This record gives sequence, structure tokens and C-alpha cells, in this order.
Amino acid sequence: MEKYNLMDNCKTFVELVNQTHSPEQEPNALLVKRYLEQNIEILNEILLCSTEHLKKLHSVKESNEIICIQAKLTHDISKKLMYAAQQFMSNSLGNVGDYNEWLKAHCDFATD
Repeated sequence: MEKYNLMDNCKTFVELVNQTHSPEQEPNALLVKRYLEQNIEILNEILLCSTEHLKKLHSVKESNEIICIQAKLTHDISKKLMYAAQQFMSNSLGNVGDYNEWLKAHCDFATD
């Protein structure tokens, strides 16, 4: 049954997050930390959105209401995923800039 798959997947996800070790190098540690935060944030947003729409399902009277709730859920999740992807890319590009600065500060680019 799907609800058991959800529970298993949630358990596996939490275990993997807890087992993920942060690299010792500063820029990579920041990237891993932000990746984990964004992953958790995305999943939390989707679960929250699904929960809100499930609550609406309890008061439906007609089949077209069910279809509308499903369409709204799909639309809302798509918007949340798109926004999260944009944020992820924006943060990643910012981290690339930070990484370049870190390289300049920690690597000897001097030529003789």
C-alpha cells in the first residue's frame, strides 16, 4: 500500500540525512549543508501543501470538486518545485562565487 511506501521513504530519507557527513573543506561543507536544507525544505513544503488539500477533500460533495482539488494540488506543487529549483540554482551560483573567492584566498596563483 502506498502509505507504507511513504513511511518507508520518509524513514530512509531521515536516515540518509542523518548519515550525511559534511566535508572538511569549507566551500564543500557549505554546499552540502545548503543542499540538505533545501531538500528538507522542498519535501516539507510538498507535504504541507498535500495536507492542506487533503483537508479540503473531507468536505467535497461532487466529483468536480475532487478534480478541482487535484488540479489545484498539482498546480501548487509545480509552483513550489519551480520556486525551490530557482532558489537552489540562485544559491548554487552564489556558492560558485564564494568558492572562487575561497580558491583565490587559499591557493597560490602567483607566477614567477
